[in-house]
Amino acid sequence: MSPQLEKLSLLNIAVGLEQCNKEEIEYTENILRYYEQELWGDIQAYFEMRDWEKYLTALEKLEKSSRNIGAEKLAAAVTRLGIAAREKNEYYILRHQASAMELYHDILDQIEAVFIEKKRERKTKQSKEKARILLVDDDSNSIAQAKDILSEGFELFVSRSGAEVFGKLKELQPDILLMDVYMPGIDGFEILRVLQGNEDYKDIPVVLLANGYNKDVEVRAFRAGAQDFIAKPLEKEIVVQRISRILELSKLQKHLQDEVERQTKHAEERSKQVERLSNQIINALAESIDAKDSYTNGHSLRVAQYSVQIARRAGKSKEEQERIHYMGMLHDIGKIGIPDSIITKNSGLSDKEYFVTRKHPEIGAEILANISEIPDLGIGARWHHERYDGTGYPDGLKGNEIPEEARIIAVADAYDAMASRRSYRDVLPQQEVYEEIKKGKGTQFDPVFAEIMMALIEEDTAYNLREK
Repeated sequence: MSPQLEKLSLLNIAVGLEQCNKEEIEYTENILRYYEQELWGDIQAYFEMRDWEKYLTALEKLEKSSRNIGAEKLAAAVTRLGIAAREKNEYYILRHQASAMELYHDILDQIEAVFIEKKRERKTKQSKEKARILLVDDDSNSIAQAKDILSEGFELFVSRSGAEVFGKLKELQPDILLMDVYMPGIDGFEILRVLQGNEDYKDIPVVLLANGYNKDVEVRAFRAGAQDFIAKPLEKEIVVQRISRILELSKLQKHLQDEVERQTKHAEERSKQVERLSNQIINALAESIDAKDSYTNGHSLRVAQYSVQIARRAGKSKEEQERIHYMGMLHDIGKIGIPDSIITKNSGLSDKEYFVTRKHPEIGAEILANISEIPDLGIGARWHHERYDGTGYPDGLKGNEIPEEARIIAVADAYDAMASRRSYRDVLPQQEVYEEIKKGKGTQFDPVFAEIMMALIEEDTAYNLREK
């Protein structure tokens, strides 16, 4: 086995080789194809859109290709996510998506460290080769002159008409184009105009040539996008110096562009890592809240999901839906500060105990106040127990004084409280839940969001929106 393959510690090399009849070259090609497919972007996008059908399709592709290279641990994790996607088990997906994608990124990073560096070495070697110049000129004397001047330090190719240029460009991929302004048929200016509008060729430096110096032609050449203008007959020192300068500038620009792309990609990856970490932390906090009471297990996630559905139907943007999702996940975080003896009590609460529980919105808002990455995260925590008629707590806000996100979460929270088991009762019948939401419209709940919740209930003929 090659030393390179031995460095891929996250892969079961024996399994990967078995898929290729133990042909290392074919296995290496499979690994590089795996690296280039970059399925994580599609998976993350469909995950964020909650498009579980497309999410499942992308997962199946990743699972197959992962098994093909021996990424068994990732394939197993992706299989479990696929099962959850088929069952629309968002709770499981939200808990395990980030860790699976983190393992996927680790595998890609390892492949890059082992193989992609070799590609860079080949590119460095190629950069030491002679620069390719394509000369487009119909004049035999000028061509002979150019060959005499350029053949030693550059690799020179010749096209005798403008009509041949585009085929030659595709075939040769030159580093620079020297082109006579005046030629039969398509002239240099027309070719330059076409090149400027073509994504494949617009970055190739162009130097225009013309017999004798003509100021108007030179000005027109620069306005058309040429990097330089050289008068014929060609002078060796002038031509070599100018072409060398343009090639160095082109190389510097390309290097700068590559560096910008590399840094941009790195910044995007860091941003995704921070986002994944934020999701993991929020999920962990939500689970810790629900863990205080076995009868509210999964409550935070369900409230977040229902809140997003209400927000989506209310026309909120994807970014607003995401913020509401975070707020919903953490709306009860203040219960961390409430004694377990009160949270888990099966009988009715005393006046003193009830007073203590009413403090959890304020506690939650204080906990979330200093999280600058998601501004106003504490809105849902502080005001989800306010009532539309102003009789709620902790601040007695009324109507539109209550932040919109909190009004959405209030409906979702009340719905899930009724559609979940409690120590003293089972899930309430769907019609009873519907009637309670209807009854609270305009008093307990914002009438607009209550109507949306009622519409969701009407459409949920199988009563899936409840604790399972």
